[in-house]
Amino acid sequence: MGLKIETKVKLLLRKLKKLFTVFSSFYTFVAFVGAVGLIPFALVLYIVTTICRYFWHSSLQRKYPELDFVTTVTLRTAMDTIRNQGIVTVMLQMNGTHNYDTVKQQVLKCIVEKRKSNSRRLCFPHLQCSLTARRGCYAWVRDTTGFNIDNHVILESNHFRGRPVTEANVQEYISDIVFRNILHENYPPWQIILVPLNPTQYYVIVRLHHLYISEDRLGLSDLIMMNEDHNQWIMTIIMSVDGECNVSFSSSFQTTMMWTPSRASCPTSSEPQ
Repeated sequence: MGLKIETKVKLLLRKLKKLFTVFSSFYTFVAFVGAVGLIPFALVLYIVTTICRYFWHSSLQRKYPELDFVTTVTLRTAMDTIRNQGIVTVMLQMNGTHNYDTVKQQVLKCIVEKRKSNSRRLCFPHLQCSLTARRGCYAWVRDTTGFNIDNHVILESNHFRGRPVTEANVQEYISDIVFRNILHENYPPWQIILVPLNPTQYYVIVRLHHLYISEDRLGLSDLIMMNEDHNQWIMTIIMSVDGECNVSFSSSFQTTMMWTPSRASCPTSSEPQ
């Protein structure tokens, strides 16, 4: 009796296995046919969306001629909100001395006002433009008369709450600096902050909106004027005698990179990695 029951159970399991195999094959076939059938629909939807976006941006451009609208849409842009604007914050620990006035003039001349060699166009045309939004679309303000380099290259004190800045309190100090130096909505959304640590070391905090990376192709090496030469990183901040931006000095550094959830957010760690 027990043997017959065991045999029936085995036969039932075999039938169920065959049915599952047939069902799985049928489901795979239906899913494949459905996916192939959706390709024309997805293509038509993409074309319609692109055309609608083009006319939408054209209408916005006619309504706001003083603005230059961002036409490209990335995943990062689609995720932006008022409290999460995608501000990139990079902190570098530099070995060497700094000269605030020289750094400021070099940033202005060799980055902000840098032009392409074969034309008069700026390499990074939006570094002097503030960023705004209209009807859910980012736009650069074309009027750059209010641009002031002093609002973007900032020198902080080497004292924090009455005490010299050291490795023990630098994390709290950096967090306080990032919180205080918010990216003002009427200024271009980028900053370079110098934080002296001691006569031979200082921190550089770079903050910029992610659109500079996607729109202007602005990289960290461009913003802090680094060039790769003989397999060594060189930071250019010293002006040569002839006024060209080609005199450099070697400077070793350590970096920490993070995404901050808002303009007033603080780095989670200031320890170099």
